[in-house]
Amino acid sequence: MHRSIRTSLLVPGSGALSSMLCAMCRCSCYWPKLARPILRRSRPFCLQSRALADAHVAAKQDSQSHRRLDLPAANASQSGAEKFASLVSQELEAGATVELLPRSSEAAWHLLRALCIGKRSAEFEVHFAPHAAEEDNRSLRVLARSGPEWVDVSKDWYTGCFVSRSTQGWKLARKLEMDLREKSAVAVHTFVDALPAALTILQALAAVPGLAAKDHALVCTAAAVDGDSATRLIVHARTPRAWLDPAAKMVEGSFIAYPPGSAASEEDKRVFRNTVHARLQPGTCVAMQCRGPHAAWHALEALALKGLVTAEVEASWVDWQNGEAGGRAIQLIATTGKSWQDFNKTDFQKTALLKAGDQPQVSRLSAAIGAEIHKRGATSIHVFADNIASVHATLKSIASVPVLSKSAGRRVVFVPSLGWASGPDGTKSRRSLRIYAKRLTAS
Repeated sequence: MHRSIRTSLLVPGSGALSSMLCAMCRCSCYWPKLARPILRRSRPFCLQSRALADAHVAAKQDSQSHRRLDLPAANASQSGAEKFASLVSQELEAGATVELLPRSSEAAWHLLRALCIGKRSAEFEVHFAPHAAEEDNRSLRVLARSGPEWVDVSKDWYTGCFVSRSTQGWKLARKLEMDLREKSAVAVHTFVDALPAALTILQALAAVPGLAAKDHALVCTAAAVDGDSATRLIVHARTPRAWLDPAAKMVEGSFIAYPPGSAASEEDKRVFRNTVHARLQPGTCVAMQCRGPHAAWHALEALALKGLVTAEVEASWVDWQNGEAGGRAIQLIATTGKSWQDFNKTDFQKTALLKAGDQPQVSRLSAAIGAEIHKRGATSIHVFADNIASVHATLKSIASVPVLSKSAGRRVVFVPSLGWASGPDGTKSRRSLRIYAKRLTAS
Protein backbone atom coordinates (compact mmCIF):
# COMPACT_ATOMS: atom_id res chain seq x y z
CA MET A 1 0.00 0.00 0.00
CA HIS A 2 1.10 3.52 -0.67
CA ARG A 3 1.69 5.47 2.52
CA SER A 4 1.19 9.21 2.51
CA ILE A 5 4.35 10.94 3.66
CA ARG A 6 4.20 14.33 5.35
CA THR A 7 7.37 16.13 4.34
CA SER A 8 6.98 19.88 4.27
CA LEU A 9 9.35 22.69 5.07
CA LEU A 10 8.79 24.31 8.43
CA VAL A 11 6.65 27.40 8.64
CA PRO A 12 8.18 30.39 10.46
CA GLY A 13 7.06 30.82 14.01
CA SER A 14 6.29 27.19 14.83
CA GLY A 15 5.91 27.47 18.60
CA ALA A 16 6.73 23.91 19.68
CA LEU A 17 9.73 23.65 17.43
CA SER A 18 11.00 27.10 18.36
CA SER A 19 10.79 26.32 22.06
CA MET A 20 12.58 22.99 21.67
CA LEU A 21 15.45 24.39 19.65
CA CYS A 22 15.83 27.46 21.81
CA ALA A 23 16.19 25.19 24.82
CA MET A 24 18.66 22.89 23.08
CA CYS A 25 20.79 25.43 21.26
CA ARG A 26 19.78 28.84 22.59
CA CYS A 27 18.81 29.78 19.05
CA SER A 28 15.50 30.75 17.52
CA CYS A 29 14.22 28.60 14.70
CA TYR A 30 12.97 30.68 11.85
CA TRP A 31 12.78 28.39 8.83
CA PRO A 32 11.73 29.15 5.25
CA LYS A 33 8.06 29.02 4.46
CA LEU A 34 6.95 26.50 1.87
CA ALA A 35 4.50 27.64 -0.78
CA ARG A 36 2.71 24.28 -0.67
CA PRO A 37 3.31 20.90 1.01
CA ILE A 38 5.36 18.30 -0.84
CA LEU A 39 3.71 14.89 -0.51
CA ARG A 40 5.67 12.86 -3.04
CA ARG A 41 8.89 11.06 -2.18
CA SER A 42 10.01 10.98 -5.80
CA ARG A 43 10.45 14.72 -6.26
CA PRO A 44 13.91 15.47 -7.68
CA PHE A 45 16.54 17.44 -5.78
CA CYS A 46 16.25 20.41 -8.10
CA LEU A 47 13.96 20.91 -11.08
CA GLN A 48 16.35 23.30 -12.75
CA SER A 49 18.45 21.99 -15.59
CA ARG A 50 21.84 21.02 -14.17
CA ALA A 51 23.62 22.36 -17.21
CA LEU A 52 21.81 25.68 -17.03
CA ALA A 53 22.30 25.95 -13.28
CA ASP A 54 26.02 25.20 -13.46
CA ALA A 55 26.47 27.57 -16.39
CA HIS A 56 24.62 30.27 -14.47
CA VAL A 57 26.86 29.77 -11.43
CA ALA A 58 30.03 29.73 -13.53
CA ALA A 59 29.07 32.90 -15.37
CA LYS A 60 28.25 34.79 -12.19
CA GLN A 61 31.05 33.52 -9.98
CA ASP A 62 33.70 35.93 -11.19
CA SER A 63 31.44 38.96 -10.90
CA GLN A 64 29.97 38.16 -7.49
CA SER A 65 31.30 39.88 -4.42
CA HIS A 66 32.96 37.70 -1.81
CA ARG A 67 32.03 38.25 1.85
CA ARG A 68 33.45 36.42 4.87
CA LEU A 69 31.15 36.37 7.88
CA ASP A 70 32.08 35.35 11.42
CA LEU A 71 29.98 32.54 12.87
CA PRO A 72 28.36 32.93 16.31
CA ALA A 73 30.31 31.68 19.31
CA ALA A 74 29.28 28.51 21.15
CA ASN A 75 27.57 30.55 23.86
CA ALA A 76 25.93 33.01 21.46
CA SER A 77 22.67 34.57 22.56
CA GLN A 78 19.43 34.04 20.70
CA SER A 79 19.53 37.58 19.34
CA GLY A 80 23.13 37.11 18.17
CA ALA A 81 22.23 33.92 16.33
CA GLU A 82 19.25 35.63 14.72
CA LYS A 83 21.39 38.56 13.64
CA PHE A 84 23.93 36.23 12.02
CA ALA A 85 21.28 34.22 10.16
CA SER A 86 19.63 37.41 8.94
CA LEU A 87 22.95 38.81 7.74
CA VAL A 88 23.72 35.63 5.78
CA SER A 89 20.29 35.78 4.17
CA GLN A 90 20.75 39.44 3.20
CA GLU A 91 24.17 38.82 1.64
CA LEU A 92 22.87 35.87 -0.38
CA GLU A 93 19.87 37.83 -1.60
CA ALA A 94 22.24 40.62 -2.67
CA GLY A 95 24.10 38.16 -4.89
CA ALA A 96 27.22 37.79 -2.76
CA THR A 97 29.23 34.63 -2.29
CA VAL A 98 29.42 34.14 1.47
CA GLU A 99 32.48 32.51 3.03
CA LEU A 100 32.05 30.76 6.37
CA LEU A 101 34.67 28.94 8.48
CA PRO A 102 32.99 26.54 10.93
CA ARG A 103 35.36 25.21 13.60
CA SER A 104 32.96 23.58 16.04
CA SER A 105 29.69 21.65 16.14
CA GLU A 106 27.84 24.77 17.26
CA ALA A 107 29.29 26.81 14.40
CA ALA A 108 28.34 24.10 11.89
CA TRP A 109 24.80 24.06 13.27
CA HIS A 110 24.49 27.86 13.03
CA LEU A 111 25.84 27.70 9.48
CA LEU A 112 23.37 25.10 8.21
CA ARG A 113 20.47 26.78 9.98
CA ALA A 114 21.36 30.14 8.41
CA LEU A 115 21.26 28.55 4.95
CA CYS A 116 17.69 27.40 5.58
CA ILE A 117 15.93 30.69 6.34
CA GLY A 118 16.25 32.80 3.20
CA LYS A 119 13.56 33.60 0.68
CA ARG A 120 15.41 31.22 -1.64
CA SER A 121 17.52 28.19 -0.89
CA ALA A 122 21.31 28.47 -0.81
CA GLU A 123 23.77 26.37 -2.80
CA PHE A 124 27.05 25.79 -1.02
CA GLU A 125 30.37 23.96 -1.36
CA VAL A 126 32.46 22.57 1.48
CA HIS A 127 36.26 22.49 1.24
CA PHE A 128 39.12 21.66 3.55
CA ALA A 129 41.05 24.86 4.21
CA PRO A 130 44.59 24.14 5.47
CA HIS A 131 46.15 27.11 7.23
CA ALA A 132 49.26 28.47 5.51
CA ALA A 133 51.28 28.23 8.71
CA GLU A 134 49.98 24.81 9.72
CA GLU A 135 49.63 22.39 6.83
CA ASP A 136 48.06 19.71 9.02
CA ASN A 137 45.06 21.84 9.91
CA ARG A 138 41.86 20.33 8.53
CA SER A 139 39.57 23.28 9.10
CA LEU A 140 36.53 23.72 6.91
CA ARG A 141 35.68 26.46 4.43
CA VAL A 142 32.13 26.84 3.13
CA LEU A 143 31.24 29.00 0.12
CA ALA A 144 27.53 29.73 -0.25
CA ARG A 145 25.52 31.56 -2.87
CA SER A 146 21.84 32.00 -3.66
CA GLY A 147 20.20 28.83 -4.98
CA PRO A 148 16.90 27.68 -6.52
CA GLU A 149 13.43 28.49 -5.23
CA TRP A 150 12.30 26.46 -2.22
CA VAL A 151 9.57 24.75 -4.24
CA ASP A 152 12.30 23.29 -6.45
CA VAL A 153 14.21 21.70 -3.56
CA SER A 154 13.51 18.11 -2.58
CA LYS A 155 12.16 17.36 0.88
CA ASP A 156 12.63 13.60 0.51
CA TRP A 157 14.80 12.23 3.29
CA TYR A 158 13.56 8.62 3.24
CA THR A 159 16.11 7.67 0.59
CA GLY A 160 18.94 9.53 2.32
CA CYS A 161 21.51 8.49 4.91
CA PHE A 162 20.77 9.23 8.56
CA VAL A 163 23.58 10.86 10.53
CA SER A 164 23.56 10.40 14.30
CA ARG A 165 25.56 12.16 16.99
CA SER A 166 28.08 9.29 16.96
CA THR A 167 28.50 8.93 13.18
CA GLN A 168 32.13 9.19 12.09
CA GLY A 169 32.80 11.67 9.31
CA TRP A 170 35.28 9.51 7.39
CA LYS A 171 32.90 6.54 7.31
CA LEU A 172 30.08 8.77 6.08
CA ALA A 173 32.38 10.22 3.41
CA ARG A 174 33.30 6.74 2.17
CA LYS A 175 29.64 5.76 1.92
CA LEU A 176 28.72 8.91 0.00
CA GLU A 177 31.65 8.48 -2.39
CA MET A 178 30.60 4.89 -3.11
CA ASP A 179 26.99 5.97 -3.68
CA LEU A 180 28.13 8.69 -6.10
CA ARG A 181 29.81 6.09 -8.30
CA GLU A 182 26.32 4.94 -9.31
CA LYS A 183 24.29 8.16 -9.12
CA SER A 184 24.76 11.89 -9.34
CA ALA A 185 23.13 13.00 -6.07
CA VAL A 186 22.97 11.88 -2.46
CA ALA A 187 21.16 13.04 0.66
CA VAL A 188 21.97 13.01 4.37
CA HIS A 189 19.69 13.98 7.22
CA THR A 190 19.71 14.33 10.99
CA PHE A 191 17.55 15.70 13.77
CA VAL A 192 17.74 19.46 14.07
CA ASP A 193 18.97 19.29 17.67
CA ALA A 194 21.91 16.96 16.89
CA LEU A 195 24.74 19.50 16.90
CA PRO A 196 27.64 17.00 16.46
CA ALA A 197 25.94 15.60 13.36
CA ALA A 198 26.01 19.01 11.68
CA LEU A 199 29.80 19.13 11.81
CA THR A 200 30.05 15.48 10.75
CA ILE A 201 27.97 16.21 7.65
CA LEU A 202 30.18 19.13 6.63
CA GLN A 203 33.38 17.15 7.20
CA ALA A 204 32.09 14.26 5.09
CA LEU A 205 31.01 16.54 2.25
CA ALA A 206 34.49 18.11 2.21
CA ALA A 207 36.19 14.71 2.13
CA VAL A 208 34.20 13.10 -0.71
CA PRO A 209 36.00 14.84 -3.64
CA GLY A 210 39.36 13.71 -2.28
CA LEU A 211 38.15 10.12 -2.00
CA ALA A 212 36.99 10.29 -5.61
CA ALA A 213 40.21 12.05 -6.70
CA LYS A 214 38.20 14.99 -8.00
CA ASP A 215 39.15 18.65 -8.00
CA HIS A 216 35.65 20.12 -7.69
CA ALA A 217 33.50 20.16 -4.55
CA LEU A 218 29.96 18.83 -4.34
CA VAL A 219 27.10 21.29 -4.83
CA CYS A 220 24.87 21.17 -1.74
CA THR A 221 21.56 22.54 -0.50
CA ALA A 222 20.23 22.41 3.08
CA ALA A 223 16.62 22.49 4.24
CA ALA A 224 14.60 21.87 7.39
CA VAL A 225 11.90 19.23 6.97
CA ASP A 226 8.94 18.47 9.23
CA GLY A 227 9.04 14.66 9.19
CA ASP A 228 6.79 11.96 10.63
CA SER A 229 7.82 12.31 14.27
CA ALA A 230 10.55 14.93 14.50
CA THR A 231 11.94 17.84 12.58
CA ARG A 232 14.99 17.01 10.51
CA LEU A 233 17.79 18.87 8.81
CA ILE A 234 18.44 17.48 5.34
CA VAL A 235 21.36 18.20 3.03
CA HIS A 236 21.27 17.20 -0.63
CA ALA A 237 24.58 17.02 -2.49
CA ARG A 238 25.08 16.53 -6.21
CA THR A 239 28.12 16.14 -8.37
CA PRO A 240 29.20 19.22 -10.33
CA ARG A 241 29.28 19.12 -14.10
CA ALA A 242 33.05 18.56 -14.09
CA TRP A 243 32.52 15.11 -12.54
CA LEU A 244 30.47 13.96 -15.51
CA ASP A 245 33.49 14.06 -17.81
CA PRO A 246 36.15 11.46 -16.88
CA ALA A 247 38.80 13.72 -18.37
CA ALA A 248 37.59 16.87 -16.64
CA LYS A 249 40.14 16.51 -13.83
CA MET A 250 42.95 16.58 -16.36
CA VAL A 251 44.25 19.68 -18.02
CA GLU A 252 43.58 20.28 -21.68
CA GLY A 253 45.86 18.28 -23.97
CA SER A 254 46.32 15.35 -21.58
CA PHE A 255 47.36 12.02 -23.05
CA ILE A 256 45.96 8.58 -22.16
CA ALA A 257 48.62 5.87 -22.12
CA TYR A 258 48.09 2.11 -21.85
CA PRO A 259 50.73 0.29 -19.76
CA PRO A 260 51.90 -3.03 -21.25
CA GLY A 261 50.82 -6.26 -19.58
CA SER A 262 52.62 -9.51 -18.85
CA ALA A 263 52.84 -10.58 -22.50
CA ALA A 264 54.48 -7.38 -23.75
CA SER A 265 57.71 -7.64 -25.71
CA GLU A 266 60.80 -5.56 -24.95
CA GLU A 267 59.98 -3.45 -27.99
CA ASP A 268 56.45 -2.80 -26.66
CA LYS A 269 57.91 -1.68 -23.33
CA ARG A 270 60.45 0.59 -25.00
CA VAL A 271 57.79 2.24 -27.19
CA PHE A 272 55.57 2.76 -24.13
CA ARG A 273 58.37 4.41 -22.13
CA ASN A 274 59.37 6.67 -24.99
CA THR A 275 55.74 7.67 -25.60
CA VAL A 276 55.19 8.57 -21.94
CA HIS A 277 58.40 10.61 -21.87
CA ALA A 278 57.48 12.47 -25.06
CA ARG A 279 53.94 13.26 -23.92
CA LEU A 280 54.75 14.20 -20.32
CA GLN A 281 55.68 17.86 -20.72
CA PRO A 282 55.09 21.01 -18.61
CA GLY A 283 51.44 22.02 -18.86
CA THR A 284 50.25 18.57 -19.92
CA CYS A 285 49.64 15.33 -18.09
CA VAL A 286 49.57 11.62 -18.82
CA ALA A 287 46.78 9.38 -17.53
CA MET A 288 46.88 5.60 -17.36
CA GLN A 289 45.08 2.74 -15.64
CA CYS A 290 46.87 -0.17 -13.97
CA ARG A 291 44.81 -3.36 -13.83
CA GLY A 292 47.54 -5.72 -12.67
CA PRO A 293 51.10 -6.05 -11.33
CA HIS A 294 52.82 -5.88 -14.71
CA ALA A 295 50.92 -2.76 -15.80
CA ALA A 296 51.70 -1.11 -12.46
CA TRP A 297 55.42 -1.82 -12.74
CA HIS A 298 55.71 -0.71 -16.38
CA ALA A 299 53.85 2.53 -15.60
CA LEU A 300 56.02 3.38 -12.58
CA GLU A 301 59.21 2.40 -14.37
CA ALA A 302 58.43 4.72 -17.28
CA LEU A 303 57.65 7.61 -14.93
CA ALA A 304 60.77 7.00 -12.84
CA LEU A 305 62.98 7.10 -15.95
CA LYS A 306 61.68 10.47 -17.13
CA GLY A 307 64.72 12.60 -17.90
CA LEU A 308 65.57 16.12 -16.66
CA VAL A 309 62.42 16.53 -14.55
CA THR A 310 60.53 14.38 -12.08
CA ALA A 311 57.03 13.05 -12.58
CA GLU A 312 54.51 13.89 -9.84
CA VAL A 313 51.84 11.21 -9.75
CA GLU A 314 48.46 10.88 -8.08
CA ALA A 315 47.04 7.37 -7.68
CA SER A 316 43.35 6.70 -7.10
CA TRP A 317 40.93 3.80 -7.31
CA VAL A 318 38.52 3.83 -10.26
CA ASP A 319 35.97 1.49 -11.81
CA TRP A 320 36.59 -0.01 -15.23
CA GLN A 321 34.24 -1.79 -17.60
CA ASN A 322 34.98 -3.83 -20.73
CA GLY A 323 31.86 -5.53 -22.02
CA GLU A 324 30.55 -7.77 -19.25
CA ALA A 325 33.88 -7.71 -17.44
CA GLY A 326 34.72 -5.03 -14.93
CA GLY A 327 36.38 -4.28 -11.64
CA ARG A 328 38.57 -1.82 -9.80
CA ALA A 329 41.79 -0.39 -11.18
CA ILE A 330 44.38 2.15 -10.09
CA GLN A 331 44.39 5.32 -12.15
CA LEU A 332 47.58 7.35 -12.38
CA ILE A 333 47.59 11.03 -13.30
CA ALA A 334 51.15 12.21 -13.92
CA THR A 335 52.40 15.77 -14.36
CA THR A 336 55.90 17.20 -14.52
CA GLY A 337 57.43 18.22 -11.19
CA LYS A 338 60.74 19.64 -10.05
CA SER A 339 63.95 19.08 -11.95
CA TRP A 340 65.92 16.09 -10.70
CA GLN A 341 68.59 18.51 -9.49
CA ASP A 342 66.11 20.41 -7.31
CA PHE A 343 64.36 17.24 -6.17
CA ASN A 344 67.63 15.72 -4.97
CA LYS A 345 68.08 18.74 -2.69
CA THR A 346 65.13 17.52 -0.60
CA ASP A 347 66.13 16.81 3.00
CA PHE A 348 64.92 13.21 3.21
CA GLN A 349 66.24 12.96 6.78
CA LYS A 350 63.23 14.97 7.93
CA THR A 351 60.87 12.19 6.88
CA ALA A 352 60.65 8.51 7.72
CA LEU A 353 61.73 5.71 5.39
CA LEU A 354 59.25 2.85 4.99
CA LYS A 355 60.56 -0.41 3.53
CA ALA A 356 57.83 -2.38 1.80
CA GLY A 357 59.74 -5.67 1.72
CA ASP A 358 58.85 -8.64 -0.48
CA GLN A 359 55.32 -9.23 0.86
CA PRO A 360 53.80 -5.94 2.05
CA GLN A 361 50.30 -5.95 3.51
CA VAL A 362 48.29 -3.25 1.77
CA SER A 363 46.26 -2.22 4.82
CA ARG A 364 49.28 -1.93 7.14
CA LEU A 365 51.49 -0.16 4.61
CA SER A 366 48.69 2.23 3.66
CA ALA A 367 48.12 3.07 7.33
CA ALA A 368 51.85 3.68 7.83
CA ILE A 369 52.05 5.94 4.77
CA GLY A 370 48.97 7.87 5.86
CA ALA A 371 50.28 8.26 9.42
CA GLU A 372 53.65 9.61 8.26
CA ILE A 373 52.08 12.06 5.81
CA HIS A 374 49.63 13.12 8.51
CA LYS A 375 52.53 13.68 10.94
CA ARG A 376 55.34 15.05 8.76
CA GLY A 377 53.71 15.90 5.45
CA ALA A 378 55.74 13.36 3.45
CA THR A 379 57.44 9.97 3.59
CA SER A 380 59.69 7.72 1.50
CA ILE A 381 58.83 4.15 0.51
CA HIS A 382 61.42 1.73 -0.87
CA VAL A 383 60.39 -1.50 -2.61
CA PHE A 384 62.42 -4.04 -4.57
CA ALA A 385 61.92 -3.37 -8.27
CA ASP A 386 62.29 -7.02 -9.27
CA ASN A 387 59.25 -8.01 -7.21
CA ILE A 388 56.36 -6.64 -9.26
CA ALA A 389 53.78 -8.08 -6.86
CA SER A 390 55.33 -6.00 -4.09
CA VAL A 391 55.42 -2.95 -6.37
CA HIS A 392 51.72 -3.44 -7.14
CA ALA A 393 50.85 -3.79 -3.45
CA THR A 394 52.78 -0.60 -2.68
CA LEU A 395 50.88 1.28 -5.36
CA LYS A 396 47.59 -0.05 -3.94
CA SER A 397 48.66 1.20 -0.52
CA ILE A 398 49.28 4.72 -1.80
CA ALA A 399 45.96 4.81 -3.67
CA SER A 400 44.18 3.72 -0.47
CA VAL A 401 45.55 6.49 1.77
CA PRO A 402 42.66 8.95 1.10
CA VAL A 403 40.10 6.48 2.51
CA LEU A 404 41.85 6.04 5.86
CA SER A 405 40.06 7.35 8.93
CA LYS A 406 42.85 9.78 9.89
CA SER A 407 43.30 11.13 6.38
CA ALA A 408 39.87 10.83 4.78
CA GLY A 409 39.80 12.83 1.59
CA ARG A 410 43.45 13.91 1.89
CA ARG A 411 45.03 13.48 -1.52
CA VAL A 412 48.60 12.30 -1.99
CA VAL A 413 51.10 12.69 -4.83
CA PHE A 414 54.39 10.88 -5.21
CA VAL A 415 57.62 10.99 -7.18
CA PRO A 416 59.00 7.60 -8.34
CA SER A 417 62.71 7.04 -8.94
CA LEU A 418 65.05 4.08 -9.34
CA GLY A 419 68.11 3.22 -7.29
CA TRP A 420 69.93 0.32 -5.70
CA ALA A 421 69.52 -1.38 -2.36
CA SER A 422 72.81 -2.04 -0.61
CA GLY A 423 73.67 -5.44 0.81
CA PRO A 424 75.29 -6.17 4.20
CA ASP A 425 78.73 -5.50 2.74
CA GLY A 426 77.67 -2.14 1.33
CA THR A 427 77.63 -3.27 -2.29
CA LYS A 428 74.67 -2.82 -4.62
CA SER A 429 72.49 -5.90 -4.42
CA ARG A 430 68.95 -5.34 -5.78
CA ARG A 431 67.32 -2.66 -7.88
CA SER A 432 65.03 -0.50 -5.78
CA LEU A 433 61.99 1.57 -6.66
CA ARG A 434 62.01 4.66 -4.47
CA ILE A 435 58.78 6.56 -3.92
CA TYR A 436 58.62 9.95 -2.21
CA ALA A 437 54.99 10.53 -1.23
CA LYS A 438 53.68 13.84 0.04
CA ARG A 439 50.46 15.68 0.73
CA LEU A 440 48.87 17.26 -2.33
CA THR A 441 48.57 20.96 -1.62
CA ALA A 442 46.26 23.36 -3.42
CA SER A 443 47.98 25.32 -6.14
